Amino acid sequence: APGSRTSLSWTLGAVGSYVQNGDPNREFAFTQLSLSTRYLSFYVLEEGDHYGADKQALGEAPFSLTSTYLSGSIRPARAIQFTGSYDDRRQVRLYRDYANPETSFDDSYREGYGGGIALFGHRVRATGDYHHSSGGTSGSNESVTATAGIDRLTSLRLSLLGRGTWISSTTDQATGSTTVDGYLYSLRLGVDPLEPLHFDVDAGIRKDATLNAGSSQPESKWYGVSVDLSVARAWFLSGQAVREEGDNNTSSTQFYGSLSWRF
Repeated sequence: APGSRTSLSWTLGAVGSYVQNGDPNREFAFTQLSLSTRYLSFYVLEEGDHYGADKQALGEAPFSLTSTYLSGSIRPARAIQFTGSYDDRRQVRLYRDYANPETSFDDSYREGYGGGIALFGHRVRATGDYHHSSGGTSGSNESVTATAGIDRLTSLRLSLLGRGTWISSTTDQATGSTTVDGYLYSLRLGVDPLEPLHFDVDAGIRKDATLNAGSSQPESKWYGVSVDLSVARAWFLSGQAVREEGDNNTSSTQFYGSLSWRF
């Protein structure tokens, strides 16, 4: 009901994606349930894929439950929140508007379970999370992530968010190594110079070090900027650019833009 502190929603749907000659790229059905109260929130997602004759010939069943995602949080007081999650979503082909080493890192180490704690104050917040992953391209690993941020400072509504992730793995499929330690650091600065205009600047560094092989994985650095503009509450313009550079003298620049109309 309007004004209620409790909300409940359930969604059921199906998606079909096809290549130009009509062959299926992916066909799947999904259901999701979310519940939110003053002290508790819960979300569950389940996906099931249908496979055609070509994929069945490769060993897939006609129908397979491919993705389960659960997340929940308990907030016993205004200043503290406990979180937990379980994720076994497979690495299916997805479309991202914006990708950098941070999003690639999170996708690689996504499958598994974890828990954490979040602390809130007046315009400040801090989180600490533990995650165990045992699937996907990253193998088995454990990671700890800490974040700290401030929001809506001064008339420019300045926001700043920093993140550090430290990871220890037991399997690296790319190198055959059995012990990999690495890290990821990122920083994001946001500002609203005008009410309908928002700028974000972000930068970061990611590196995995292969200990028992005595060599290091390439280090990735990136920096980017994004702009969001709302016009007359109906049109929404968004633009993003990111530059990525690696240890092996490789680099790439990505641009993305969109224009949306709400009605």
